[in-house]
Amino acid sequence: MQEITIAAVGDILINGAISMSVKQIDTNLYDFDSIFEDVAPILRDADLTIGNLEVPLKGNMPFIKKKNPRTGFPMFNGPEPLAAALKRSGFDVMITANNHCLDNGIEGLRRTLQVLDANQLAHTGTFAVPEQPRQPLIMDVKGIKIGILAYTKTTNQIPLLTAMRGSVNLINEAQILRDLREIKRKTDLNIISLHLGQEYRAVPTQEQRTLVRKLLQHGADIILGSHPHVLQPILRTSSNQLAMYSLGNFVSIRLNDNPYTNNGLILQLTIRKDTDRTTISGVDWISTWTYRNFRGKRPIYRVIPNTAKANIQSRETRISPQQRKLMEHMRTYTSKLLRSRDHKP
Repeated sequence: MQEITIAAVGDILINGAISMSVKQIDTNLYDFDSIFEDVAPILRDADLTIGNLEVPLKGNMPFIKKKNPRTGFPMFNGPEPLAAALKRSGFDVMITANNHCLDNGIEGLRRTLQVLDANQLAHTGTFAVPEQPRQPLIMDVKGIKIGILAYTKTTNQIPLLTAMRGSVNLINEAQILRDLREIKRKTDLNIISLHLGQEYRAVPTQEQRTLVRKLLQHGADIILGSHPHVLQPILRTSSNQLAMYSLGNFVSIRLNDNPYTNNGLILQLTIRKDTDRTTISGVDWISTWTYRNFRGKRPIYRVIPNTAKANIQSRETRISPQQRKLMEHMRTYTSKLLRSRDHKP
């Protein structure tokens, strides 16, 4: 019998405001590590840690309040040093299929993958060479083979030339089922990341439910959702499969003036491989909170564990009574949400 742990988080949405908050005035270097220092020990403790990188990485400057002039959607670009900080903080895999993957064009998509490769971060969902057969991401974790697939509903209306369409895994049920059949033959356990749903909605849409139901019926083991920017329920089946419709935001500014977009979690799964099968043997989570304070007029952002006995290491994290009360509410809300029973497929 072999056993491993997997940690998964939602959207890593490092916009211009967060990037500039950690830019050092005297050196122009970025201290992204400080954002994650309170959760890094938790992330490093898992045997495999997965996050949704919802920002391309190209160059050394973020986009500042940039919008697509044609669609009006916000556009993001992160400084390349973010990748090294994510690796040092404990991440192993970055999901890159999401609606912002083309914000810096196809060259931004390709550069993102180069930067992740240079920092030994595995990735899936987007591809630098679309004309080559796409190889699924398979991670051998202490002798357990984990297959990871990732898809997005949209690229925010940024079109791909026909020759480039294979660069992004778009959600197509028939294609996902083909990919799932293929990866099941090669792995002990499979994980599917789906970037879809309605933003700021705490319950899954019918589209989410229908697709998740179909994938579970065809043998998906774990489904991880993103895009709504808020947490959504967990679904467990009698066959010991798991789907979390939305992992929410892991790090983000407050979006749409909605405090629930600062509420996230670290999903913790224990995986056991016996002689004849591999199963989920344990499910837990740690609530998280994207905390903001100020150093003078300069904002400070930190992802902190939102637990009653959290050991906060960040010297500049000073939680006010008002913010502590809000965090307590979010902790209770998250526990209630995740312990509620969702539909069974």
